[in-house]
Amino acid sequence: MKGQIVQVSLGVLAIEAVMDEACNYYVTVQSIASLFQLTQNNATRDIKAILGEGYSLLKISIQRDGANRSQNNCIALRDFETVALQLAINGNPTAQQWVRALVGMSLTQLCADAFGVKFDAADRQAWLKARMAGKETRRTLTDSIRDWGLSNGTDVSRHYPICSDMVNRAVCGKTAAQLRAARGCKAGEIRDTHSPRELKLIEGIEWHASASIDRGLDPVTAVQDAIEHYKSKL
Repeated sequence: MKGQIVQVSLGVLAIEAVMDEACNYYVTVQSIASLFQLTQNNATRDIKAILGEGYSLLKISIQRDGANRSQNNCIALRDFETVALQLAINGNPTAQQWVRALVGMSLTQLCADAFGVKFDAADRQAWLKARMAGKETRRTLTDSIRDWGLSNGTDVSRHYPICSDMVNRAVCGKTAAQLRAARGCKAGEIRDTHSPRELKLIEGIEWHASASIDRGLDPVTAVQDAIEHYKSKL
């Protein structure tokens, strides 16, 4: 079986997708291992453990960048969906990011279609990159608050929701609870409903606040200062 290969990007992440002569889609095992940080030697075993020991990989002849054709182990796109979801359930952080980004993009696309708003290929990639950058910044801010609490012997459990609501009010005009009610989403899903502009502003505010906290400023003051810094863009 012969196939064409392209890189399919999901924001800052990517897989190698293959299309055979009948226009069926597959994903290379090599790119699955690279994406989800599976060792190349164990990737086949890990995939079969999810899809079943009787599962057989497909060998597809692929030509990369003008080189000679070579046989590549691949799995069907629908089976890749199963692998990504199970790895996410098992706690693989990249798989979790992949699945959440896909869900968020799909919901945004459906809403854009329903309201007749343009959301084409370039818009989708911009949304995904901002979404994923925001996720990474959020982890950095959370880590900065945690480390500040440890250094100062302070319980910071209340700081997380307080700082989050400060940012949400500044950018969206609502607290997290109000946004969930207005947008019909659950806890942890609010960022999937943000526009690219909102995500970019949140990323900047949280990065600015995180840097201030790392210099010793308390989290609430750091977020206040960051919001003031971005005031002209809000």
